[in-house]
Amino acid sequence: MRCVIVEDETIARKGIESYIEKIDWLDCVAGFESAMDLDQYLKNVAPDEYPDIIFLDIEMPNISGFEYLASSKVDAEIIIITAYEEYALQGYELNITDYLLKPVSFSRFLKAVEKARNFRICNSSHSALSKVLLLRVDRGDQRIPIANILYIEGMENYLKVFTSCGCATVRMRLKDFLSMVPNEVFMQVHKSYIVNLNNIYRFEWNSIIFSNSKSIPVSRSYRKVLSQRLIDMSKD
Repeated sequence: MRCVIVEDETIARKGIESYIEKIDWLDCVAGFESAMDLDQYLKNVAPDEYPDIIFLDIEMPNISGFEYLASSKVDAEIIIITAYEEYALQGYELNITDYLLKPVSFSRFLKAVEKARNFRICNSSHSALSKVLLLRVDRGDQRIPIANILYIEGMENYLKVFTSCGCATVRMRLKDFLSMVPNEVFMQVHKSYIVNLNNIYRFEWNSIIFSNSKSIPVSRSYRKVLSQRLIDMSKD
C-alpha cells in the first residue's frame, strides 16, 4: 500500500518512515511539510499511483490538517498522528481512519495501518463487485455484472464465462481475464478455471460445487490456498 506522510517536523516524519520500512506491505512514496504541498501532489499524481494511506499532522503552517480535510476530497485512508488529544472527536467527524497520539509505539502504529488496509480492501472489493464487465461476445458487446459470475473456463484463446444467467464465450486468455476482476474474490483454482469465491456453494477438496449443481475441478497445487481463502472469508 502506498503511503504519504504530511508532517512539518523532520524528526517525527523520519520516525513514521522508520515504522513504514518495517512493514513489507507498506511503501512510503512521498513526504511533505504542509497540507498545501500534499494538495499539489494529489492534483498531479497519476490515478494508479494515488496513495492508499495518508499520515497527517494537525498543526502545520498556513492550513491545519483538519482544515484541509474539511475543504478537500481525499480518496485515501487518513491516519492522524498528533500531540493534541483534544482534536480526536473532530477527527472522527471528518471520517478519518485512526487517530494516533505522539509518541506512537510501533504496536499501535501497526494496529492503525492494519485497520486502514482492511478498510481499503473492503471498499475496493465492494466497489469492484458492483461493476459490470463489457465483453466482446460474437460480433457484439455484452454487459456482465461481476457479482453474477460463477466461474470462467479457459480453452486456448477463448473463455467461457459462466454466470447465474447463462454462459458467454469471449476471445481472451485466462490470465487477461484474471487481471480484470477483483482478486479479493476471484481466484484461479486450476490451469483452466477461475472461480468467484463468493459464489461457491460447497468445496470438496477435488472440486467446487455451485448452487446450480455445476462443478469444476480443483488442482492439487491450489487446494490449501483455496481452503484458507474460504476460511478467511467466513471470518469477515
